[in-house]
Amino acid sequence: MSLANYTPPSRTVSLGGDNSFNVSGLSLQSIEILVRTHLPDVEELFELFMDGGNFTTDDLKRLALTLATRAPGFTANVIALGAGETDATANAARLPFPIQLQALAEIAELTFAEVGGIKKFVETVAGLLSSMKIKVPPKVTEAVDRMTQPSFGSTKDSDVM
Repeated sequence: MSLANYTPPSRTVSLGGDNSFNVSGLSLQSIEILVRTHLPDVEELFELFMDGGNFTTDDLKRLALTLATRAPGFTANVIALGAGETDATANAARLPFPIQLQALAEIAELTFAEVGGIKKFVETVAGLLSSMKIKVPPKVTEAVDRMTQPSFGSTKDSDVM
């Protein structure tokens, strides 16, 4: 398959009735937007990842709940970017809470699967922060250092969402 024929995997998030929207994993461009717009929230995300290296689908749902309650602006932006509608952040912020959680969980699972797991995702974000010459908060640096150690996590990347 050529790159010209690539279509990222997507999932449908139901809004009830006949209403729904599709979400995909986040691209590097989307991650860059999130980092530039929400650096304090990204720092908190790294802190959440420090507590474990391998996430199951249930862990991703808990992560989505944590993000939605601690960083609602970040959450809305992730949903809008995952839906491919960068100007729909305000609408994403108005979605009912359970739908936001479902959308976040779907986007997270698709994002991490596309990049080879959470560890690879964190390495990518760390590289992006460095290339953007953004002063990386010490907690983020500590999390990245810890997560990029070979001993981090106990299962194969194929077991990670």
